[in-house]
Amino acid sequence: MTQTHLPPPPPTQPVTWLARLTGPVAGACLSSFMLVGLVTTVYSVATGKLDLLPKAPTWASFLDGRVTQGIADALAGAPVPRESARIERGFSWMAIGDLGPRVREGCQGWLFLADEFKPHPNAEANAQSRLQELVRAKERLASQGARLLVAVVPDKSRMEAANLCGLYRPAVFDTRLKGWTDALAAAGVDVLDLQPAMTRTAAPTEGEDDGPGAFLRTDTHWNERGARSAAQAVAQKVQAMGVNPSPTQQYLTTQQKPTARAGDLVRLAGIDSLPVSRQPQADIQRATTFAATDGFDGIDKAVGATQANGSAATVAPGNQAASASSAPTEEDLFGDAKAPNIAVIGTSFSRTSNFVPFLQAALNTTVVNAAMDGGDFSGAARQYFQGPTFKETPPALVIWEIPERVLQQPRRQDDIGLK
Repeated sequence: MTQTHLPPPPPTQPVTWLARLTGPVAGACLSSFMLVGLVTTVYSVATGKLDLLPKAPTWASFLDGRVTQGIADALAGAPVPRESARIERGFSWMAIGDLGPRVREGCQGWLFLADEFKPHPNAEANAQSRLQELVRAKERLASQGARLLVAVVPDKSRMEAANLCGLYRPAVFDTRLKGWTDALAAAGVDVLDLQPAMTRTAAPTEGEDDGPGAFLRTDTHWNERGARSAAQAVAQKVQAMGVNPSPTQQYLTTQQKPTARAGDLVRLAGIDSLPVSRQPQADIQRATTFAATDGFDGIDKAVGATQANGSAATVAPGNQAASASSAPTEEDLFGDAKAPNIAVIGTSFSRTSNFVPFLQAALNTTVVNAAMDGGDFSGAARQYFQGPTFKETPPALVIWEIPERVLQQPRRQDDIGLK
């Protein structure tokens, strides 16, 4: 029998004076850090600044881990973890150009949302499930005399593929947008792929966003040129559907001075607290402001007042895109006999770069903007369809804006609430 000989153990290292000196200091620092974290977290919970259970737990959510995941996500927002993460993100960006797990950097200062590059399990089944949900919504709305128009926003990584510069976007995504919109149209749902309209976006004029294109460089969303092009395309589709918008409203356009716009991808990367000189170069934009007018007399007065202030004003004629006043919310219009007969539901795309105001001006009307930041596929739809505005002042048309990147995401409690 062969006997295994183990190597002799390494000699015991003597404890140096430096170790004796720094050991207690390191232990005290760690203990103090943990104590401060515990105290600040307990204080935040006690004062209501931190909610460990933002959603009421259920037995199902407890079994599948959503409760513990929610607690973990909430604890990450406690003061000490939040500040530690902020410092780490800033250091990682300045040292090695790392933007964290949610943001990817292309070339020439272009930033992209990492979700746009992520394939999902059961992707086709998820997309098909959403398609069937929209078919049911169309039928439900039709039963009360309303129409549905689905407008799909292409991924930024699709529209700005020339600026990916090495970022890998799965080839299977190439046909995702057209394939899904074609299938939705074949199922009898009015649908608009916004890619062609946004591709035709004109080059920027002096003072507009950096570079050509329809998206902001450091933000997930479209710029005003992209939003305006999309709004014009939607307005043309609405007219082709034979929908008569009401009430009638005209608008005045005013261009503001160029200003820097902080992109949400900079915030998502956690480096927005750094000095501006250390952040990715911000987009420059000339925002459009909006003024509703009462007929031509009102337009003349508004133009005169604007010119007196030294600003350039433009009237929104007919179906040309221009600026408009902020769209009324559901609360503004509940119970109003003159409530708009068109409602927009969707995501933050419908709440940025004046998409809905451009749509209002293109249609010469006012529109209910029931979109929701972070609404993904169903958030805004569920809130609108279950709310009083839809029930008491039902629309003639619902425009449902959906980003391409959410089509294949897993479906988890995202029913639209339309029974």
